[in-house]
Amino acid sequence: MSADLYDSLDHHLARQGKGDIAKASVPMGMLLGWAVNMHLVSEALVQANEQLVVRIRFQEASGRDLLIASGGDLRREMFNPNGMAFLDTYYSGYMDDYIRLFGETCYEIEDTVENYTVIAEHLTGQLMRLAGRSPVASTAMGGSGFLARMGRGRLGQMLSRLWR
Repeated sequence: MSADLYDSLDHHLARQGKGDIAKASVPMGMLLGWAVNMHLVSEALVQANEQLVVRIRFQEASGRDLLIASGGDLRREMFNPNGMAFLDTYYSGYMDDYIRLFGETCYEIEDTVENYTVIAEHLTGQLMRLAGRSPVASTAMGGSGFLARMGRGRLGQMLSRLWR
């Protein structure tokens, strides 16, 4: 993957081996839906997909729909600085966590609110863990610390208050 690309639906289609876009897009889509709900996506992505973003927030659509509408790739430009800081640190282990939560048949997982809730709780825990453990983050990210990389945005300020 390039530095600007976190993941690609093409990669998951090959890994799945069945060519089923609806199933192969669920893992990345759940992460993208969570990022929408946590306000970790870029303003450009929100503006380009306003109705779909609102539908995701009201659980009338899923992140999979937004992923497919956006071309099937998770790109850095889709996320705001807080989202990029989190994904830069966490995304390389996302599929391992997804498989641990849902099992080896992870591409058979239905795109339901119940399954989304399982991964969303896990992702939120990872976000909070990384925000609360800036010494670990600082060694992993060249001394900058996770909260410092998140900047002074609303989420960064909220997490700073929570973890002091």
